Amino acid sequence: MSRKEADFYVLTHEPGHDQEALPLWASAREGLIRFDDAPPPVERVDLPDLPGVFQLHNVLSPGECKQFRLITDTLGFHEDAPVSLPYSVRHMNNLNWLVDESICATLFGRCQPQLTELIGGAPSLGLNARFRFYRYQPGDFFKTHTDGSWPGSAVVNGKLQADAFGDRWSQLTILLLLSGDYEGGHTRFYPEGESGEAIPVHTPLGSALCFPHGGHPQHYPHAGEKVRQGIKYIIRTDVLYGRTPESEKIQRRWMY
Repeated sequence: MSRKEADFYVLTHEPGHDQEALPLWASAREGLIRFDDAPPPVERVDLPDLPGVFQLHNVLSPGECKQFRLITDTLGFHEDAPVSLPYSVRHMNNLNWLVDESICATLFGRCQPQLTELIGGAPSLGLNARFRFYRYQPGDFFKTHTDGSWPGSAVVNGKLQADAFGDRWSQLTILLLLSGDYEGGHTRFYPEGESGEAIPVHTPLGSALCFPHGGHPQHYPHAGEKVRQGIKYIIRTDVLYGRTPESEKIQRRWMY
């Protein structure tokens, strides 16, 4: 039996923009990523030209990044994705993996000390287990878009529970860089709107780029520059925050 067959299974299939059934993978057991025993502390750097946007450094080691890359290449990527955007806009390969609690808890434990802001009066409660992996090869890009909000998903009694908690919703995007040996591929933010000047941001290997999304007032249009050389791997997930009357007002401005 291969590692793919032993350690993963297709939890369900979801419709994409073009295909009817894209696999949502799930972990068959915990401990699929061997995390370092003594990682350095995560450091936060706020980007002064982009209020609300910041980077977290030392989230993953190079070895941990390599493990994620090897797993996702084994599971296999698709041009389509279970979102409303076509490949002409989201021009890269996609894979969705509903990771197990050992992965979510470890990464959130590293990041949480730097996630100090309350959003809508609520604290951060965890990461969305729905990890969306993107692989950009030379010529790939992501046109200008905005990110939607998501509930926290989980496997419950062997089935996908899209809103597994009922008391939390995402307010912050995390883009976690799994590779660094590529050229191009900066994230370009448009704080004054799509017609305004772009601010490019490069995020190093093992670091996370974090920014508000959904109905948050600091939610900026952004794009992924074309990759010129090499392969860019990223994880997109979300920070989940508690639901309060104020955060519900923010959330109602944008549903997905």
